[in-house]
Amino acid sequence: MRVTIRIREVSTGKEVDYYQEVEQEYLDSERFYYEDGNGCCDCNRKLMFGYGQGINFSDEETPCGSTKYEVRVTVGDRVVFDELEVK
Repeated sequence: MRVTIRIREVSTGKEVDYYQEVEQEYLDSERFYYEDGNGCCDCNRKLMFGYGQGINFSDEETPCGSTKYEVRVTVGDRVVFDELEVK
């Protein structure tokens, strides 16, 4: 199933959509991945931010952290995790 990840770079406000296909059996873990798993780290979010624009960042360009990117994760028409509305 198609998952849409909208990623906002906090410093610029720029938003990019990144898409990935996820097997049905793993959909329930999408919220955990972006809230507490590897998807909550700026290093992985920056990679997705780049992929959404056709850019591949190097490891040196993707430091860890948790303040530079915010995401909204949508499966079909259902929002499963949303930091973009939290202000």
